[in-house]
Amino acid sequence: MKFKEMGKKEKLNLIIVLAVVFVLLLVSILGPIVFPNTMFSSIIDNSIGKFFNLFDFFKNNYVVLIETLAIIFFMWLISKVLLIIVSVFKAKSFRGTTIANLINSTIKYLSFIIAIFLILSAWNVPTPTLLAGAGIIGLAISFGAQSLIEDIFSGLFIIFEKQYS
Repeated sequence: MKFKEMGKKEKLNLIIVLAVVFVLLLVSILGPIVFPNTMFSSIIDNSIGKFFNLFDFFKNNYVVLIETLAIIFFMWLISKVLLIIVSVFKAKSFRGTTIANLINSTIKYLSFIIAIFLILSAWNVPTPTLLAGAGIIGLAISFGAQSLIEDIFSGLFIIFEKQYS
């Protein structure tokens, strides 16, 4: 919802929440600088500072952040290269366009999912557990969407076998 479309109460609530977050961020950043070696500084470091300490976050995790950016860049690059290859080999017919669009969307979704799992692996999240959970969820969805999947494969076989030329 856009800010212009919000009511007065919703706008006020949003402004208050943003102001509180801004003040907490400001206190957590400037507290130890303005009041060094004081009780206030130690309270900030042990409470708010743990959540909003961006300097230490980047200092301690810069290698993983660079690895994350590299994964995002290379997955984007691989996706673009594969999309260009598909567009080069795409036939000019309606069938070729349909198949190319299907392959393009498959490439986009697979590269996104692979990038997510690689990034989670870079951050030391146990991905085999997530893959097992995703398999169970995929199985449940496939049972629910069985007729839709049948229709997709039937359509692909009709296109590939050129039954309605």
